[in-house]
Amino acid sequence: MTSILKVDNIQNSSGTSAMTIDSSGRILTPARPAFQVGFTTLAWVQPSANTEIAFDDVMFDTNSNYSTSTGRFTAPVDGVYYFGGKLYLMEGSGQSYFYVAKNGTTDDRRYYIQSENTAADNTATISEMFDLTAGDYVSILWAAGQYYTRHSTFNGYLIG
Repeated sequence: MTSILKVDNIQNSSGTSAMTIDSSGRILTPARPAFQVGFTTLAWVQPSANTEIAFDDVMFDTNSNYSTSTGRFTAPVDGVYYFGGKLYLMEGSGQSYFYVAKNGTTDDRRYYIQSENTAADNTATISEMFDLTAGDYVSILWAAGQYYTRHSTFNGYLIG
């Protein structure tokens, strides 16, 4: 038996729109947690080890889940989340490296490094997925070296 559901908008009982299907069939999910942050400053920064990087320029944050004071994205609901971004790392400052951390915990599989023997600055590109429970947080945890603020970004969103 085949059923056809003909709706333009799906809402919860309080009337909040969870999903919209436009006339071309595109599905929009306006409440899906998503963010993109960067920096307003132009500077080389050398934080102490185990410092969370707090990006101060919110390009967008659909549900206000990213904190510019802590540098943390806090999951509002359980689910699988994707995180991406980039850090522009300085050549000649020794090794520059960092972690993408869940709840402040580092994992060597989520470790990014630039060799100290490079002849030029490099960009480390972030691509990670985490299975989060509501209240878990993800941040970039600095380990050593220097990064340039203006060419660095961090983003993420709920996959499902």
